[in-house]
Amino acid sequence: MAKLWQKQKNSVRRLVIPVATLVVSVALSGCLGWYPQLSTDDGSQVTGISCPTTEVCFSVGSTAGGQTVLERSTDGGALWTPLSDIVAGETLTAISCPDVDHCIAVGGLGDALATTDGGQTWERLSLPATVYDLSSVWCLDDQHCWVSSSVGSPSFAPTNATVDVTADAGTTWASSSTFVAPRTDGYGLGLSSITCPTLRECVGVGNYWFDVDVGSPFPEPSYEAVIATSDDGGATWQTQDAGAARLRGISCLSPGACVSLTDGSVVKLVTTDGGSTWSASLVPVPSDHSGDYLAAVSCSDSLHCVAVGDSADQQGVKDGVPDAFTNTPVIATSDGADSWSVQYTDTSDPYPPDLNLKAVSCPTDAECWAAGEQLPNSQSRGATGSVVIHTFNGGAAWPSVSSVSPSQGTDGGGNQVTISGAGFEYGSPSVQFGSTPALDITVISGSEMTVTVPPSAVAGEGSTVDVTVSDPLGTSPVNPGDQYTYQSPNGPLDEIASAVAAEAGQ
Repeated sequence: MAKLWQKQKNSVRRLVIPVATLVVSVALSGCLGWYPQLSTDDGSQVTGISCPTTEVCFSVGSTAGGQTVLERSTDGGALWTPLSDIVAGETLTAISCPDVDHCIAVGGLGDALATTDGGQTWERLSLPATVYDLSSVWCLDDQHCWVSSSVGSPSFAPTNATVDVTADAGTTWASSSTFVAPRTDGYGLGLSSITCPTLRECVGVGNYWFDVDVGSPFPEPSYEAVIATSDDGGATWQTQDAGAARLRGISCLSPGACVSLTDGSVVKLVTTDGGSTWSASLVPVPSDHSGDYLAAVSCSDSLHCVAVGDSADQQGVKDGVPDAFTNTPVIATSDGADSWSVQYTDTSDPYPPDLNLKAVSCPTDAECWAAGEQLPNSQSRGATGSVVIHTFNGGAAWPSVSSVSPSQGTDGGGNQVTISGAGFEYGSPSVQFGSTPALDITVISGSEMTVTVPPSAVAGEGSTVDVTVSDPLGTSPVNPGDQYTYQSPNGPLDEIASAVAAEAGQ
């Protein structure tokens, strides 16, 4: 039997046409180690991203008119090439790529595509019939993939959804047993995100509808978050109430520990019996950001995860009411999700422009890509265009200055000094001695550069200033090691005169 991952004769090959992408280098000056690689003003949005390596990424989304966005980058996100010629009309919201050649993208009412050649050709998949949106896809390798469906609206009398599973590279698919809601009055259960850290263990999060007014001829529907787990590769599922209004996104630190998100908190899921039962605990994000709307998470190893969400201003308005969101679209952990830090530096002007990040992919603990949409301002909710932001250092503050040698000179400047530190290799850095720009900057390596010292801003007087390096990632934080001292021109003569006067007075 021919496998889906093999090239098919009836595949339609898209014409690869590189497009010029607006790359913004300074728009996110408030970010800590993150910078934008893609920024458009065409009303489009990116809803899914998958980066199997630090060079190759795929993204999916939609245009302002509802057309398919399917793109690929092979240079670490610097340039994105459209791959959507053959999939016009497909609604894609999520994508999973276990390697640079193989991806499955899903969305819409059963829309599903796969590629085996790095996106040059795409094959439409025949998944089991469903009336629900395909919300999430996870591929452990090029053979085993799982696709989940979200719950429908109660006005359409939704029923419990299933998970579609393939173990033969997509040639055949099987549907899992139907989910059963934790509550007896629950119905319409579906999953918004799914992951399977091993061939047997799977975890998903989502929500289910239930009737608030039980017994009423016109019951009022509401919903609760649910955790669904499987210990047989997704064939059968057990569900439990999550104790939260909603859960979004899931990624695993290890086969026994996964991370999901709810408003203002991270949810850590742990199993000690091979996936049969899981316990959930809340890990608050920093207290001054407890209203954060977090949407997606990616864990690169057992210690490191990045979660992303909406950065709308707290004073904004959504659906006629003030936003509960804060300016924290990126948080990160380096201790296995036990604590989280907010990744921005300037709290007075955080994250311009407003971002609504919907997906994140971290192939390593240092390199991550997050994607979504830019909002026109905090008080309107329509997208102005797609955005992709990237960090290559785990969100750390770059660049940094550790020493300046020599660390002193005359106030007229003109002498050459060597600056040591880190993060000098990105872009074309600028250097300032206090508030005065340096001259003749030569970057030797990512940790060393030489510059010509500018004249002192205060002529004729000695002074000590901080030497700072700025690039598209931000400005180096000041520290004692970055200081340079301007000596007054008559400093040595004054010292001699003082010594002579003191000797004469003896």
